[in-house]
Amino acid sequence: MYKVLLVDDEPLILAGIKTLLDWNAENCELVGDARNGKQALEAIELLQPDIVIADINMPVMDGIELLKHTVEAYPEIVFVMLTNLQEFELVRESLRFNAADYLIKAQLDSGTLRESLVKAKQESGKRQTEKDFRFEQGVKQISREQLLSENLRLLMQDFPAEPEQIMGRAGVLDRYVLLSVHFVYPEYFSARNPGPCDFDELFYWEREVVEEIAKNCFTNIICAVLDSQSPQVLVLVWGGDTAARGEKFGVFYKKLVSASSDITGIEPCILVTDALSGKEGLRECREQIFAMLNYFYLTGTRFIRYGDMPEIKYVPLGLSGISGTLKKELNGRNATGCAALLERAIARVEHVPHEKSHAFWLCTELYFTICETLAALPDNTMFSNSAAGYEQIRRLSTRESVVRFLAAVKNELQSALQPGTSRHGEVIEQVKLYVYENINKRITLYETAGHVCLSAGYLSAIYKKHCGENFMDFVNGCKIQKACELLKSENCLIGQVSDTLSFENAYYFAKIFKRYMGVTPSEYRKRLKNKPR
Repeated sequence: MYKVLLVDDEPLILAGIKTLLDWNAENCELVGDARNGKQALEAIELLQPDIVIADINMPVMDGIELLKHTVEAYPEIVFVMLTNLQEFELVRESLRFNAADYLIKAQLDSGTLRESLVKAKQESGKRQTEKDFRFEQGVKQISREQLLSENLRLLMQDFPAEPEQIMGRAGVLDRYVLLSVHFVYPEYFSARNPGPCDFDELFYWEREVVEEIAKNCFTNIICAVLDSQSPQVLVLVWGGDTAARGEKFGVFYKKLVSASSDITGIEPCILVTDALSGKEGLRECREQIFAMLNYFYLTGTRFIRYGDMPEIKYVPLGLSGISGTLKKELNGRNATGCAALLERAIARVEHVPHEKSHAFWLCTELYFTICETLAALPDNTMFSNSAAGYEQIRRLSTRESVVRFLAAVKNELQSALQPGTSRHGEVIEQVKLYVYENINKRITLYETAGHVCLSAGYLSAIYKKHCGENFMDFVNGCKIQKACELLKSENCLIGQVSDTLSFENAYYFAKIFKRYMGVTPSEYRKRLKNKPR
């Protein structure tokens, strides 16, 4: 049966397409729908459809961009484009990117949809045959380790038949434990591009660290990367190590935490399944990982063994229709009504035991409703770059981070709708108090913005406007004042002062010190000695 994904920003069009055909009779299954290209990319990653029927003209990301991105990652997926009469130039462009067919909305009926679907199914069969051939040719050219790694990735994405056989023949499935390693990235409430390349580089380094430590801790392992909504490194441990009653897994976690702290500063989270066996255990393996991922989201627990995890009854957030209500309040510029809705959402997230996917849906719906409804917000808000906002939402890994994100949405939306009644003065005081109380720690704009529930770009703008200096200049100035106090003690070495105030190194500390004081720390200390008492 062919899996079909529908993508259109008009609910009436989506509803109409769903009812035009008996999809089961066409050997098709409607696996989901999306309202813009960004949502569709996420759905394609999760659902792996065979056919996508997508509108060309949509907000956030249009159908052409969606087609381009999908062709690069999944060339076997077939697209049928929906278009209006005046969009034929875009239709030609979509056909250049290998769309199988197009449908004109005004002329859409069951007959034309069925004809287009037949073309799409034929093209899907052809592309799948080509994919299988490429896979067979690739198997002949890659090593056993690479082959097993790729098959582990496919198994976790629910491609059962051939990968199961290959893993079984290799003896891997006799007895195994799967470790799923996730990473808690620093929160990045930025109105600018959050630098996906930077995140990708961090993930690359962490993947290397995971594989190296796993090889040192276990005898038989297979490592793979699963780049889903929450990128993760999979480590399949098989054979004798699975009978170690979990001790080795705890050692692996401690070593990884230590190494990550030294290399990237990112916190790892490790999910450990029960010891399973055979092909029949693979589905249970996936279900255990999914259950532990939801538990990690709710509790923030960094090391989770499925056998030790308490049972949780998840319930819906009960916020269906909230984006439509928010849109009405936005159109009326009702800041109080918007704030009340967002406070309700925050309260539900804080107090209702829910699955991570529900929070992802909520954040996406609310954020893009604001972006689409209020297109003319200032450039320094978190709503001025929807692509950056979407990346931020993707990387929300815990309930706590979701609450902070929604609080930032509420605060910045209130300031945008009621610029004359903002609490900027109060926020600046909270920021300064945070700096004073954490003067010995490494202080960043992003962490501070998260503390006061604003985006980094917005906090930077209001701080500069109210205080006449950049936020990091204020932080460094406070640290240098503290350094001057510490240097008065002859027992405190300059390197110790640098470490105490969490500068990167003594050289950087001396450079900043001279910028503010006009002399180096050692020269400053000499002046103190020569100063008459």
